[in-house]
Amino acid sequence: MQCQQDPSLQDHQQTASPVNIDLIVDDKENIQPIREGRSAQTLSHLFATQLNDRVQELQQQHQQFQHDIEHSEDDDDPLDIHVRYIQWIVENYPQGAGQGHDSNLLPVLEQAMKAFKGDERYRNDPRYVRFYVQYSGIVEDPDHVFKFMMANNIGIQLAMLYEEYAEYLEDMEE
Repeated sequence: MQCQQDPSLQDHQQTASPVNIDLIVDDKENIQPIREGRSAQTLSHLFATQLNDRVQELQQQHQQFQHDIEHSEDDDDPLDIHVRYIQWIVENYPQGAGQGHDSNLLPVLEQAMKAFKGDERYRNDPRYVRFYVQYSGIVEDPDHVFKFMMANNIGIQLAMLYEEYAEYLEDMEE
């Protein structure tokens, strides 16, 4: 099963119309940057929507993703729905998904990490390892996360693990 994105958001993202930057400007200080950048159209849609409507849309999407996760065991790649869900959270909670705002990022990451911990197919899958890296950026003790990964052979064949751990250690020295 595939999670269906909210049609209004889907239509908005597929249009090539110019983005009204004025909708974003007032909240720009509250938008957390992400490495891959943010979609101006998604931000415009989020900030143009009334708060109550936005909360309702987001809650419906959360419920749809959870439903799809519960029914993903027969999928060829059950990790994919978790990847899409986490990407959706990060994109749709621009104030910082890891800092509350009802994003549920922390429990969703924990759910995904737990669901595939013993699955050899994903032990060195960059998508799965990214969950741990994202998790390390939210928790109080990232060192514990990296040590857990190494002790459980999660991501040990990927440079991503060592690069992220080295970056964390360098930040700790400063």
